[in-house]
Amino acid sequence: MSLRYLIALLFVGSTAVNAASISVSPSAQQTLLGDAFSLEIEYDFSMETTAGGGLDVFYDPAILRFDSFSFDPNLPDDAALRFQPTNPIGGEVRGIGFGSFFGISDQGRVGSLIFTAISTGTSAITVAENVSGPNSPGPFVTEFGQPLTNLTLTGANVGVSAPVPLPGALVLFASAFGLAYWRRRSPA
Repeated sequence: MSLRYLIALLFVGSTAVNAASISVSPSAQQTLLGDAFSLEIEYDFSMETTAGGGLDVFYDPAILRFDSFSFDPNLPDDAALRFQPTNPIGGEVRGIGFGSFFGISDQGRVGSLIFTAISTGTSAITVAENVSGPNSPGPFVTEFGQPLTNLTLTGANVGVSAPVPLPGALVLFASAFGLAYWRRRSPA
């Protein structure tokens, strides 16, 4: 094995190890039409410390309705640096932000997104870094104010199906059977 190949292999391996990540969990979820459900936003900054930043979440508004977002009470950030999503519009939840003056260098949960399934189908849930703008948290930065270069963002998929109705004949049969059983058991 050549020295050049070995150095290249070490470089590629070291960049993958230093990756920070934000993901949506579970990565695949099934739910029924009309049901409310939650998705968790999780982070891992154990290999690269962040001072904070923001993210945007995108979904199919024809399939899902965004209801709310709440921060995890154990998120080790400074509450003054939190950003709640403002004026979410159909298909976009923008500006979920958090940070710490001392840096965040562990892994955990940012918070919970609550949705309601309003139509059958499948919706991708994608996550992107928030871009700078008025009243927005902006992209994630290191504890030294430099952009996080190896941030991995992973979304999810939500499948929505219609509830399977109990066939009317089965309901009628069960009630007739119950009535017959009750008559047979009652004293004459």
